[in-house]
Amino acid sequence: MGKNVIIKSYLRKIETEEQDLVLWNDFFTEEEMEHDYPEIFVLDDTSYYLDRSYPIKIDDLIETLQSMKSDHASHVEIIYHQDHYSYIINAVKIWKATEEELKEREARKGREKLLERQQRIGELQKELKELEEE
Repeated sequence: MGKNVIIKSYLRKIETEEQDLVLWNDFFTEEEMEHDYPEIFVLDDTSYYLDRSYPIKIDDLIETLQSMKSDHASHVEIIYHQDHYSYIINAVKIWKATEEELKEREARKGREKLLERQQRIGELQKELKELEEE
């Protein structure tokens, strides 16, 4: 049994608004966007993940993170949703497993292994019965 175990518990998931719309609404009126779809002109090509990211307002991100912190999240996972320029942000709480949690983990693994064995025995008994009936 490994003693170096970290436990991760998912507390909440948020998907941000579509960031392209948020960005455009900050700079253009609906009338301006009605006939001319906004585009981003990249001044320099130094972004490592230009095709796998999209700008998000810092204040919006801070607000989301503060909300998750209020829910006792210690960490977040931020995933870029390429289909529609949004982010999925998972609030998680992570901690080092206690001795009791390690013991419970091992007991759970033992119960799962026993259940798998019992299911396999049932399958084999069924196969044996079918063979005997041939």
